[in-house]
Amino acid sequence: MAQAAERALFGCVRELVDRRRREPGEDVISDLAALGELPEEEIVALTAQLIFAGHSTAVRHIVLGVLRLLRHPEQYTALGADPSLVPGAVEEMLRMSVPSDHGLVRYAHTDLTVDRVTIATSDAVLLFHRVANRDPAAFPDLDRFDTTRRPDHPSLAFGYATRLCVGAQLARAQLQSILT
Repeated sequence: MAQAAERALFGCVRELVDRRRREPGEDVISDLAALGELPEEEIVALTAQLIFAGHSTAVRHIVLGVLRLLRHPEQYTALGADPSLVPGAVEEMLRMSVPSDHGLVRYAHTDLTVDRVTIATSDAVLLFHRVANRDPAAFPDLDRFDTTRRPDHPSLAFGYATRLCVGAQLARAQLQSILT
């Protein structure tokens, strides 16, 4: 039954890619559909990942954020009294509620030393968002959930720079809309 559902789901995604190829729009799926150098199966898989992985991540952040607000009623009250706090509250929720415990594998481009540990060029390094989002230099009083916090740096829940998730702004907009 699960395999049949997966086949049907990928069939729908394949139809979407085909439709965007025939009738392109100004969207990422049209851009993917136009890539001639990627195999069809890879385009369909990437499209499915963009649609569904992004959705489940946003849902997890919404659930974890709302749960955190329910556990901190004073923060919920402050947010209700001042909706201008919503963007900062979203960043705080993202900072405190990373929905994944698995890290990201990256490879060193040069030799470097971090806290007396030498990392050689090409060494694999496992990065954890949860740790980066709890840096006391970037987030003073880091154990406190504070919807009024105005961090100097946004949460790293969706990565950073060239490794920023393509759906980061959409997820932030969804969270802000729901909280508002």
